[in-house]
Amino acid sequence: MDATTPINPLCEGRADVSNVYGETPCTALWRSLLANDPTAVPVFCTGNPYAGQAYSVIKKGTATYNNTISYHTQIYNRLIGVVGTYVARGIVCVHGETDEGNNNASYAANLAEWQTDYDTDLKAVTGQSENVIFFCSPHASWQKNSSKTTPTVAQQFLTAYLANPTKVIPVCPKYIFSYA
Repeated sequence: MDATTPINPLCEGRADVSNVYGETPCTALWRSLLANDPTAVPVFCTGNPYAGQAYSVIKKGTATYNNTISYHTQIYNRLIGVVGTYVARGIVCVHGETDEGNNNASYAANLAEWQTDYDTDLKAVTGQSENVIFFCSPHASWQKNSSKTTPTVAQQFLTAYLANPTKVIPVCPKYIFSYA
């Protein structure tokens, strides 16, 4: 996105990413927020999918992470004069399939680190004092990746939440469903 790129409401799918289709978590979140408060300040969701990647490929310092911060910076710079205030309320993250396959026993610490990094960097962009909440939705891929009877990543999501109950929030868990 640059200064000339229009901001499109509820623009789903991406032409440059062949496997991104349909309604995203951002759309569902936006629709829910608007239904509960039609006068709410504008909600901006940016997407930066990189399907099937381990945490190590998308954490702070990577192109994917840097792009997300860049998107928020550009939105802030373009809209602060129009809307008067811009607060990054949260990050919606659907992740964990590769870390499940890799049996990442450090995934809870990775989630806490990821939230802290986004919190620090987005606060630097916006000047806000409010925490940036990390809404995480784990995959059901644990059934596909091995003969395990218990998912590693789902347990790590719970561990991250219990250690950071106001900052790392598990939503829409899929580990209970059969992998399709």
